[in-house]
Amino acid sequence: MTQQTEIEFKNIVTYDEYKQLCAHFNVTPQQAVTLANHYFDTAALHIKDMRSGLRIRQTNDAFEATLKRLVDVHTSIETNVDITEADAQRIFNGDTFPDAIHRQLVDANIPVSEINHYGSLTTKRIEVDYKGGLVVLDHALYLGHEDYEIEYETNDATEGARIFAELLAQFNIPTRQTKKKIARFADILAQQKG
Repeated sequence: MTQQTEIEFKNIVTYDEYKQLCAHFNVTPQQAVTLANHYFDTAALHIKDMRSGLRIRQTNDAFEATLKRLVDVHTSIETNVDITEADAQRIFNGDTFPDAIHRQLVDANIPVSEINHYGSLTTKRIEVDYKGGLVVLDHALYLGHEDYEIEYETNDATEGARIFAELLAQFNIPTRQTKKKIARFADILAQQKG
């Protein structure tokens, strides 16, 4: 199990802006690593209401369970636990998440017996080291929808904000209000449910 503080800045980009960024960083969409994110919550969205996200991420044959709790608009605390494919299947079938995550959910008064898998999002991700941080170019596909975003992950919120703003300005990309992927997924899911 690991626990880490994640400081990230993100901005939705158009397909043309995404292509421009790929060209600038000398990468191609074919270099992307595919991540499958499987999201969990209760029917009453208890986890979302505590400004958190609960997922299992599959990258190739590796599986990781994550509870991501928002601290502020750019900072989250993530609890990550490597799990086996068999563990993932048990969780999909209603078993509990690993103890390090389960305890936090119980402590937050989440009715853990009501947690269910409610959907998946595929991300095609490219990562590039940049000015002491990490630029992440994502192409997300979910519920018949797709979008593109750029993220900048850093250890310093002030410096990260400056670097990210300069990067967007360099490409004339306007700052766009950008929700986290799990929130965008939830919005589309709610629209489809009517």
